[in-house]
Amino acid sequence: LALKCGELGLSGVPLLVFERWLARAMLDGPSAVPTPMLPTVDAGGGLGKDLKRAGVEDLAVAAAAATELAAASKELGKKLTAVASAGDSDEEEDDKETAKTQAETDAAATVVADDAGPLLALKLNDGKPYMTISKAHAGKLRALYC
Repeated sequence: LALKCGELGLSGVPLLVFERWLARAMLDGPSAVPTPMLPTVDAGGGLGKDLKRAGVEDLAVAAAAATELAAASKELGKKLTAVASAGDSDEEEDDKETAKTQAETDAAATVVADDAGPLLALKLNDGKPYMTISKAHAGKLRALYC
């Protein structure tokens, strides 16, 4: 998108143009965004209109660029899906090992609350303070969640 905006003579990617493109594609259905964050369609010509609004002189040029971007995104999505499916089996074993070690670490963790005058310093395993809150606020949280 950034390269195409440069080719079209824009100084940079227009603000939120990608986010709007992605949102429009998501409204088009699940097949329009098969890979997270890669829209494969220009739903309703919205990307072309956004590029025109950002400074591209001709709407036809902007629409052609949008179609080209959608096609390139679709090809990249296919490549990423193929790579991801090839690496899934190895990742499952790594995820199981990581989950075991993370569960062991979580089980051994303790939260310590140190009294620091009007504040409470919350620490994990007596390390560096994770956060500091007022005692009044801690009381409100206790009342809400306990």
